Amino acid sequence: MTLSRRVAVLLTVAALFSCIVTYVFMTQRSNDIDTVYRLLNLDLVLLLLLGAVGARQIVRLWSERK
Repeated sequence: MTLSRRVAVLLTVAALFSCIVTYVFMTQRSNDIDTVYRLLNLDLVLLLLLGAVGARQIVRLWSERK
């Protein structure tokens, strides 16, 4: 397994776990809105990183094909 694939798998697992935690916090009737904002920002960062890794792999495949 290559490094980029390991990073993609790690980011996928981390993003999935983070999204589940965010869902749990948002469904509870909690007044701690700061925690929800932090979790949403963490979700955004993880998903953007995952998208960047995926885009890098697509560009690499596309350039190898040329």
